[in-house]
Amino acid sequence: MKKTLILICLSVIAILGSFTTSSKGYMEDKANGMRIMYYEMKVGTAQVKQNEKDMKTSIVKNGDKIYIYLTGVDGFIPKDGSSSVFPACEVTVTDINNNVLYESGNVLADAVGTRGVSIADAKFLSSNFTIGEKWPAGVYKWEVKFWDLNGPGVILSDMKITKK
Repeated sequence: MKKTLILICLSVIAILGSFTTSSKGYMEDKANGMRIMYYEMKVGTAQVKQNEKDMKTSIVKNGDKIYIYLTGVDGFIPKDGSSSVFPACEVTVTDINNNVLYESGNVLADAVGTRGVSIADAKFLSSNFTIGEKWPAGVYKWEVKFWDLNGPGVILSDMKITKK
């Protein structure tokens, strides 16, 4: 019984150890609440801007354009030994009841195409979103997902925004 328990514990430790060896991380901007989680990838720096200025709160108004800029991104897997990688990006906005108000699909599909982009170009990723007039004042969740079409890497970001 004791040997079985020790063997089970060692198996659990080995399994847990395999999860900790992957590239994963977390960043948070305390000023505006943007959270960034990444798995099987690395992110050097992240910035959130509102109308091209550092976003210091989560409050937005009609017509504001909010951006996320990621630099030093690493972990894309080149396709078939080439130097091309295939990043993808999707933007989703939901209301306080988790109803999807906007879902972009892969906004990089045309730019990446079948040729991909260079590893150097994929080190810088960005996305933006313009606050629409049709949505009433309230709290919304802005999510941006970047992922590797050729590998397991993913970068997830989310931020609650309050429209005044």
